[in-house]
Amino acid sequence: MDLQQLRKAIDDIDSQILSLIAKRNEYGREARQYKRAITDLSREEELRDKWIAEAASLGIDQTSALTILGFLIAGAKRQQERDQE
Repeated sequence: MDLQQLRKAIDDIDSQILSLIAKRNEYGREARQYKRAITDLSREEELRDKWIAEAASLGIDQTSALTILGFLIAGAKRQQERDQE
């Protein structure tokens, strides 16, 4: 692949990532009806542990993976808070 093709492939992956984030947020909004509170620290810890293990198995930097997870969790919480208003 040349540089232009590689960039196109990366752009395609970025679009897929955004679509998956939208779907993840949709499920989070649905899950909210089963939760007492927006924040569930045990679930967040469970996710962190899972992401650390999966990142390691995929050769992804742990700090980068946890940063992305942090953004996902924060975004989901903001959405659920907006939905509560």
